[in-house]
Amino acid sequence: MPFAPDRYFAFERNWVARALPRMREDVTLISRGNEERARLEIGIGVRQVDSLRDWLQAMDLIERNDDGWVLRRPAMLLLHYDPLLEETGTWAALHYRLASERSRMGIYYWFVNQFPLRRFSDEDLLRELVAADSNDLAVRTLKNCARCLMNVLQRTPLGEQTGLRAVGGDSYGRDGPSSLATSPVLLGYALADWARADGRTTANFAELWGEGAPARIFNLNKDTLDSYLDVVDNRYRKRVVSISRTAGLNSVAFRPDVHPLQILEIYYLEQITGLEPYEAMSRALTDGFALELLAEEEGSDGSG
Repeated sequence: MPFAPDRYFAFERNWVARALPRMREDVTLISRGNEERARLEIGIGVRQVDSLRDWLQAMDLIERNDDGWVLRRPAMLLLHYDPLLEETGTWAALHYRLASERSRMGIYYWFVNQFPLRRFSDEDLLRELVAADSNDLAVRTLKNCARCLMNVLQRTPLGEQTGLRAVGGDSYGRDGPSSLATSPVLLGYALADWARADGRTTANFAELWGEGAPARIFNLNKDTLDSYLDVVDNRYRKRVVSISRTAGLNSVAFRPDVHPLQILEIYYLEQITGLEPYEAMSRALTDGFALELLAEEEGSDGSG
């Protein structure tokens, strides 16, 4: 797999929390040539400005237009409900985006989807990275890539989403599903986004473990996936996803009239405003903030 080592520099949660509201007011803030101003306003170094730009883009929070770097709809939803990035669901959504097939951060995609070891050391990680590299990069360069990845996982809640834990010395483990247990609707969000990107209306369960697909990204086993899908299907009365188990052919149907951002908003309405699941869903689908964002972008002929 090709990697882009010049882009790999770790980021921290507070960088994103400081950058997004400022970028909403100034689309040129992190444009090339403005690194010194960005350094002063966000409080990070020049190299870190470049890195932050790459991570924000990979997380689908920003995009470039003729004026500079503008916030995408997921970033606007995040600022509305969780501007300090304190919610577990925010990091679940960001983890999904980084590990999906559309990720621009190749090393994160590789680690979640292709890295084969559940117990590993720094040396193991580097060895597998060298074997996976298709650009014949220097070992020192790949070592920097691996260090960047581990710094991000250890300094941000993304590590929790990958199931990463220290087991002593320089050894780590990756165990169990990430934090969907209390909010399975986050799986509904990822499924809807994955299906929309691929132009799907249905998928069999086996496809959900494919590379870049939600069950693999969230490290779900069969029993856990079945359980979460049943909860989402029943709790939201088939308005998010609909499960079919006919003649042993398990499949999930998606709602093209429900946007993934509306499903993510259900999570925020439950966790932050305290609405019951069905009430949260009803609000998100009829007069939620995500619907406003979708209407604004449709009116301006945007995308995303």
